[in-house]
Amino acid sequence: MVSELIRLLSHLLKWKYQAVRRGGSWSDSIDGAREEIEALMKDNHTFDRLVPEFMATAYPKAVKAANKQTGLPISTFPKECPWSFKEIMQEEFYPD
Repeated sequence: MVSELIRLLSHLLKWKYQAVRRGGSWSDSIDGAREEIEALMKDNHTFDRLVPEFMATAYPKAVKAANKQTGLPISTFPKECPWSFKEIMQEEFYPD
């Protein structure tokens, strides 16, 4: 679950902070991560209560991944996740 959240959050960060490089592979990865998370949540009902912990673990790792993949300074990205779990799981959500 955490690895899929890292993938989703890192791509959302890249989508927002490196807009000039947006492309189909990023949106495919975002959509794929959402699908995997939905399946995991469906199969593991205990995950519902663990979402805040999963988000807290995943976000700093997503920032590191986005930093590494974009070359943008760590300071580019918010220290705290700017989105809720509910928000990032919405199919139409792609940050501006």
